[in-house]
Amino acid sequence: MRHSWTSAEEAILRVRYPTAAPEELLRALPDRPWSAILSKAARMRLVRQQEARYGPEWRKRMREAALQKYREHPELRAHLSAKTKALYRAGVLKSPLGAMGNRQAPPPYEDLAWVFLEPLGFQRQYCVLSGQVGPPYKLDFGHPELKIDVEIDGKQHAESRIEERDRMRDQVLASMGWRIVRIRNADITEILLGILARRLPNS
Repeated sequence: MRHSWTSAEEAILRVRYPTAAPEELLRALPDRPWSAILSKAARMRLVRQQEARYGPEWRKRMREAALQKYREHPELRAHLSAKTKALYRAGVLKSPLGAMGNRQAPPPYEDLAWVFLEPLGFQRQYCVLSGQVGPPYKLDFGHPELKIDVEIDGKQHAESRIEERDRMRDQVLASMGWRIVRIRNADITEILLGILARRLPNS
């Protein structure tokens, strides 16, 4: 291996070092180990950009290592899940599942259901930890003591992709002791008016 750098190698380093991923630099300079590249770049006062310093392969390895540690240590998982759940409820974090919705305010059907469910002890947008990697499930209306999940479903829930996602979600919740009640938007007015009619005195 040569010890002195050629002008061609220095030109490659000057052009590529700031932005290229480590794998690209090693391919462009096959006679130079990574330690030599770093040392030479320091002497040339070259600075790597943040994106290049932590390239996609490095981020992938770090993500896989973090997930592996997360799976193997339940005490760490419980701690992080509790912290994340608290931050979701405090509004500091926004659920990544929010991008799956339409980013609009809750539909009036949910507002109507809330009038009936709040006095019964239900909590709106109640979060339940799944015990798996990822954010908690966010229930439309959850009763933590009775473990009842009331979901108000719009037309989009009839789509096969969303229907399958709902089915898998409900299976996980059911395995944790939750009972899921799904009410379609088209039925909610009739159902809630029926409840109201039973509470009103006979004329």
